[in-house]
Amino acid sequence: MQKPAEWAHLMPYIDALAGAGNPTLSDGFQPNQGGWDCWMRDPIDLAILRPLVAADPYADKIKLGPDGLNCLHCWAGVHAAPSRT
Repeated sequence: MQKPAEWAHLMPYIDALAGAGNPTLSDGFQPNQGGWDCWMRDPIDLAILRPLVAADPYADKIKLGPDGLNCLHCWAGVHAAPSRT
């Protein structure tokens, strides 16, 4: 049996953002130079994420910021796509 990805605990964040009308730009998490990233089409609504962080087993490792969140447990992030202005 395959071990779940370390970032699997972040999937509810993706689902909540997508459910609120902010789809991903890629098919979930993609590897980056030091971990994983998932890019959302629109700016991240932190009000959607805060209750999920409070219930996350790694809440003390999750950092919210203006472009989304970073998890220091699994080196994964959920970010808003860079603006094209």
